[in-house]
Amino acid sequence: DGNLSAVQSPVHNYTAPGTYTVSLTVSGPGGVVAETKNSFITIHTGSIAAFTATPTSGTDTLTTTFTDASTGDFTTHSWSFGDGASSPLPNPVHTYTAPGTYAVSLTVDGLGGMNTETKTGFITVNSSAPPPAPPVNTPTLPPPPPPGTTVSLTVATAGTGNGSVTGSPGNINCPPSCSETAVVGEAAILTATPDSGSTFTGWSGVNCLPNATCAFTIQTGTVATATFAENKNLTPDAEDQPDLTGNISEIRHSVHTAGHRVVVELTVQNDGSGTAIAPISASLFLSDDSTLGGTDDQGPLHTVIIGDDLEPGETSRPMKLRATNQPASVVGKTAIVVISAANDSQEDSNAVSGLIEETPDLPGEPQPDLAGTITSVKRVVKDVGDKLVVKFDLHNDGTDTATGPISVGLFLSADQVLDATDIRLDTESVPGDLGPGEQLVFDPDNPIKLVAKGLPPTVGQFVILVVDDVNGVAESNEGNNNDTREVVGEE
Repeated sequence: DGNLSAVQSPVHNYTAPGTYTVSLTVSGPGGVVAETKNSFITIHTGSIAAFTATPTSGTDTLTTTFTDASTGDFTTHSWSFGDGASSPLPNPVHTYTAPGTYAVSLTVDGLGGMNTETKTGFITVNSSAPPPAPPVNTPTLPPPPPPGTTVSLTVATAGTGNGSVTGSPGNINCPPSCSETAVVGEAAILTATPDSGSTFTGWSGVNCLPNATCAFTIQTGTVATATFAENKNLTPDAEDQPDLTGNISEIRHSVHTAGHRVVVELTVQNDGSGTAIAPISASLFLSDDSTLGGTDDQGPLHTVIIGDDLEPGETSRPMKLRATNQPASVVGKTAIVVISAANDSQEDSNAVSGLIEETPDLPGEPQPDLAGTITSVKRVVKDVGDKLVVKFDLHNDGTDTATGPISVGLFLSADQVLDATDIRLDTESVPGDLGPGEQLVFDPDNPIKLVAKGLPPTVGQFVILVVDDVNGVAESNEGNNNDTREVVGEE
């Protein structure tokens, strides 16, 4: 480095990084001798950690790119992002999924030594969910009576129009008979019929679609109110009314590991002279005879929603209703499908039934027929918003193997009808094939579920399960790939 010394054993400080050649020359009576060692001394540049990042703030989920700006002789990087995650990459990209303020540190190490830079409060992630609603002082209510308790069911009519309500349990024909003794847990089925010049607009007091037929479970103090509106466009002799009928093409019974299964395939036809207004519902019940209202009736076990209006003479797409995990005694029972639209007053033909017997497989070319059934919807309120956990079963009702992986999507809807305005929450890819008649059920050792976090309040909305086509292969019935469940209070 240009410095000399006449000391026999000198100490020298090198002040600049580099590689240096050292030589020693000795002289005396024995003469002059020199030794030179090329590149004998190497001085490394000290390691100094430094970094930048962009962006450093935003809402969850926040993805940040980190850039190494360190200097010196080093060979390794060690990043700590403040949320428990780390990376050995020089310029990593990291995603923060939870709100908070995070310290980030970078440690570099090598021949130039080890050095760390830490930036406290470097990353700020804000919540994208609205702030939680203020607590509501809810009065403490007495516990509901156990199933089997005798209570009173009250039916009422309201609105600017006129109409009547008939149904079970008992012999409800309101007015004048608007109250019946009922049992908690018992199924009730009511049908609203508008008078001429009026239109049925919906139910209150019970959880039903705005359709003429309403099926629900009896609770304490249930008051079911049917609302009718005056329709000035109708005259007393007007005939432009819809009349929905069901046409069952097949009732299939099969035995599986989880129990007996009944599949009812049908279409809905509008035999009236007026348009049947959507949503139109078809609900499956099981009965010991061909009528509903008995204590042994089951249902509704499955409901399919038709999201489009049915014009006069129009027939819906084929659909399937299914009852799963049934006992062997299901053979010999009657499958009853109740069909309803908001403005259908022809109640006499709104139920169609058929006897459950053993039936052969579908004729024709073998095809898969995938369908999903929601088994539970769990809602948990978190600081960052609602969390939904949806468990489901997946089954193949067709005659050919459904080739995996099978894609299952979860949507959030306000009205049970899937359209472009609904939000996709999650998608699960279920591996493996599913043979004819096979069913994949939720199991703790093999959980199949869909999860969505950070949602705004979801009570009263609907989750829709959608089973996508199998590798582009046509299914024998693509009209049964959806299932719907309402989101209720926190569990």
